[in-house]
This record gives sequence, structure tokens and C-alpha cells, in this order.
Amino acid sequence: GGTVSEGGLLRVTGGTLNLRNINAAGVACTNGGVVYQTGGTVKMYSGTLTGATVTQKGGTVYQSGGNFYLYGGTITDGKANVEGGNIYIAAGAKFYAQPESNTATATRTIQNGEVTSATVSVYGGNIRSLGTLELNKTALKGGRAVYEGSLTNKYAHGGNLYAAGTVTITNGA
Repeated sequence: GGTVSEGGLLRVTGGTLNLRNINAAGVACTNGGVVYQTGGTVKMYSGTLTGATVTQKGGTVYQSGGNFYLYGGTITDGKANVEGGNIYIAAGAKFYAQPESNTATATRTIQNGEVTSATVSVYGGNIRSLGTLELNKTALKGGRAVYEGSLTNKYAHGGNLYAAGTVTITNGA
């Protein structure tokens, strides 16, 4: 087999991808162990996306464009060496973890992401967001950002979340 550079399992550049009852494990690559999104819309209703170890950003989801809606399910166990252990959201991209409707009962969990390096500063154990991020009734837990090196002026930032874009958190779970 060959090597995967971007997007371990799914690459989304346009259109709409609906994920229902999915249980997917990521593949080691540069960015986006499970989903690598540059445009279009991803809607996840249920299931689990289990990340991989990536050399750069987004152990589970890497998003440089488009909209990602987490209506239900779990994003877990992503590991990155620079930013966003589970999820990396670039400027211009939008990630929404929210109920599909006012009566929806599905739960949303983003957990156990890790970003670790011995050579560069690291950002966002679970989520690194430069774009738009909205979390509503969503559990965000178990993230870790760890700098393991001995270089000066290198740090670990945001165990669960490190953001420089617009973030809205309501009704935390």
C-alpha cells in the first residue's frame, strides 16, 4: 500500500456527506486522520470517529473550508504533532456541534484528543480553531496539550480548546 498524505479515510471537497451509524478508525497521515475537508458540508448524526496519529493537524478531523455539523456521535482519540489533537478548524471553516433540532436527543462528545511535540509549540488537545466554532450541549473532555522538549520559548496551549477565531459555547454537557 501507498502512503496517505491528506485525509486518512474521507476527503470532502464539495457536496454533502451524511454520516449515520458510522464507526470509523483513522489512518496515520499528515492531516485529518478520518476526515479531511476543504469544502462542502459534512453532517454527522451518530456513531464514532476514532482518530489516528497525524504528523501535523487534526488527528480525527482537519477542516480548511466548508461546514461540519456534529448533530450526534463521538469524535475521539485523535493525536496530532502540532495542532488540534481531534479537530483542526482553519480560518474560514465552520464547525457546529449542536442538536439537529429543538427536540433532538442525540448526544455529542469530543474527547481524549492529544497534541504532543518535542520540537514545536503545540495548540489544542481536543480542538484548535482559527475559524468559527459553536458548541451547544456538547461534552468536551479529556484533551491534552503536551510540550516534551527542552527548547526555550516552546509551549503547550489549551488542553481541550485553543481558539483564535469566533467561539460560542452554550449549555455545556
